[in-house]
Amino acid sequence: MNNVFILGAGASKEAGAPVMKDFLDKADEIYRINKSDPNVYKSFNDVFDSLTELQTIYAKSYLDLDNIEVLFGAIEMAKLLEKLGKRDVESIRNLRNSVVKLIVKTLEFSINFQVRDEQILPPHIYDQFVKMLYKNVERSDQNIINKYSIITFNYDMALDFAFDSNLKYYDYGLNAKIPDDHCPLLKLHGSINWGMCNECDTIVPLKIKQQSFIHPYTKEKGYTNYFIGSALNQNSHDCNNLLDDIPVIVPPTWNKSTYHFQIINVWKNAIEVLQNAENIFIIGYSLPETDAFFRYLFALGTDSLTRIKSIWIFNPDYDGTVELRFEELIGKGIGNRLHFENKKFSEAIPILETILKGKLSYLK
Repeated sequence: MNNVFILGAGASKEAGAPVMKDFLDKADEIYRINKSDPNVYKSFNDVFDSLTELQTIYAKSYLDLDNIEVLFGAIEMAKLLEKLGKRDVESIRNLRNSVVKLIVKTLEFSINFQVRDEQILPPHIYDQFVKMLYKNVERSDQNIINKYSIITFNYDMALDFAFDSNLKYYDYGLNAKIPDDHCPLLKLHGSINWGMCNECDTIVPLKIKQQSFIHPYTKEKGYTNYFIGSALNQNSHDCNNLLDDIPVIVPPTWNKSTYHFQIINVWKNAIEVLQNAENIFIIGYSLPETDAFFRYLFALGTDSLTRIKSIWIFNPDYDGTVELRFEELIGKGIGNRLHFENKKFSEAIPILETILKGKLSYLK
């Protein structure tokens, strides 16, 4: 039975990552504390300066530039059209890179990894999640790909590290075929540890377990941070060429065709796991109106002969807006199998465990 988990920014929020609408506020906090760090100052300052430019440019139309998704998308369009105020083409390209570096640094500073007895532990919420998944897998069951698949919109490494810490295999789906003994971990928008070898046009994922990425820590502090996305260009591909210093990440609201050649296999694998899904669990994802990409992906992925038994949504929803969006997304043929729970990730895990054990009815 294939269970597909779809994770949004709300899932990583409990690991410390800011959600999209709060991202720039967190970035500003980090910027003020770390102004003396030239790696932080230059990129953060460039992005915050651009906000003034963009507010002037879009004075006659509304864009929520306080939302990192919208800001990233606007700058991506400026790069494509080679036009943003008085900036020249090179300055616009550099600004796009600055946005990526701001995203990377904000996530690296925000997600803390607890240190206990000289052991670095994954964020508790994701450690719980991975342990919960594998409670229901027999030791002899090597065909994990037919039991669980994970699709995520998140750039961070919290879930990846939880897999590594629990000695569980996963695969990003960057190649056409995912090994049967690996859990698909499909990052639709890329990841801060995905470096690009420009010589080979190949994405090279780096493992978080490499000690060189660990920020110095003390026992008194009790936690550390991983700066993996900031160190990509200190690593080489098999061809001995250094990786690009800008990770492969895609703006959530942008036309994904721009990145087609880079992560097409990830999207194809996402469609395949959705086509084989019997149960779909969507956690911490609010289905924003601007995300047409996911709507198309979901429609294509669920267009199969596989009978979907249930779709569960776990997301805090104080006014019913999110639930309504999903009701409009889900076809009438399976509408009665949709379950909405007004709960955050940590509250969802006990329910998920009960469902996976087959002790909770799939039908309303």
